[in-house]
Amino acid sequence: MVRWRIRGHGYWFVPFIFGLTAMGAVGLYQQGNPCLPGGTSCSFRLGRFAVAVQAVGLAPSPIESGGGDRIAIYWLVAIPVALALAVGFYFIHRGPRPVGRLIPVAAGGVALLVALLGLGFAQGLVLPGDFTVRGLVGLMVLSLVLLTMAVVERNGTLVLLSVGAIAMASVANLYDIENVTGIWFNNDAAPNLIVPAIYFLAAAAILAWPDLLTIVRSGGRSPAQTEAG
Repeated sequence: MVRWRIRGHGYWFVPFIFGLTAMGAVGLYQQGNPCLPGGTSCSFRLGRFAVAVQAVGLAPSPIESGGGDRIAIYWLVAIPVALALAVGFYFIHRGPRPVGRLIPVAAGGVALLVALLGLGFAQGLVLPGDFTVRGLVGLMVLSLVLLTMAVVERNGTLVLLSVGAIAMASVANLYDIENVTGIWFNNDAAPNLIVPAIYFLAAAAILAWPDLLTIVRSGGRSPAQTEAG
């Protein structure tokens, strides 16, 4: 049975940490052009790692900023760290549930990331150029993990928010959001990271609202304490 109530399980932490992860990558997409002064174009030989991560969208292509390796390393490190923090949060604050379900979901997210990298090295997977050119496939990985968690938990609210996250990640990968935001940001990639990050944080706020109401109504006790009492 699909459930729509989310009170007491702290699901908000997953999109919250995902939003911070997306926001943390903004600076890496704001590097300077490595071309020589006065040059209008340049070319440089890419290493095997750079070619692999471009092929699967973990770094922008072409790497005009010269920071593609750093960008890919960020996603390859930040996503597993975010998942580990999510598991740790539920283990410390929520007891065994939903840790028992989140651990395999988190492991699946890491496995997806490793599989993408491996296929990139093997050149067995080259995603459509329109989808990989901005190097934001990491957002899609986070969104798919959130959707998997929602399906495993059989929670309708989580499913709806996760589908929205996938849609937002798709837009970020396929469209220059700066065309809409105009001059609010100082570089093309910033809106494509900040807008999905804001969505994750807004989803976290929606998911946290029932827990906050429980704390207020129980005189400051956490939802876990309220349920135990």
